[in-house]
Amino acid sequence: MHYEKLGTALAGNTANRVYRLQSGLKFYHLSAEPQKTVQPPRGPEKVQLWQNHPNPFNPETRIVFEISASGEASVMMMLKIYNLAGQEVIAMFSGQVVPGQYEVIWNGKNEAGQLLSSGFYIYVLHARRIRHSRKMLLR
Repeated sequence: MHYEKLGTALAGNTANRVYRLQSGLKFYHLSAEPQKTVQPPRGPEKVQLWQNHPNPFNPETRIVFEISASGEASVMMMLKIYNLAGQEVIAMFSGQVVPGQYEVIWNGKNEAGQLLSSGFYIYVLHARRIRHSRKMLLR
């Protein structure tokens, strides 16, 4: 009988080898060999986003956040600013950071470098599945 190996799937602590028979049917071979448990990547243990200062502000403000995680060299995070209509104004940062405290300065401009009008804006910090947001006022 001819077959090709399609891959391996985990079920419990055994590996299921998946094969396709020449006829096109699939079958599973359950092995008795134990597999290492694969841990999903852990998220940050603690994410803090402080109120920007000064607030209200003109022409610039500081946004401070802290990410702490044990057992990880870095954490993927994004900091974006939105208007009250929910439109992204600017992506301040997107990338890997090592755990620690960070400060970002925003000058009240959008991605194109245009000064935005006075009003409320929301800044949002994403770190894996954690999301924090705060409101700020540009005068």
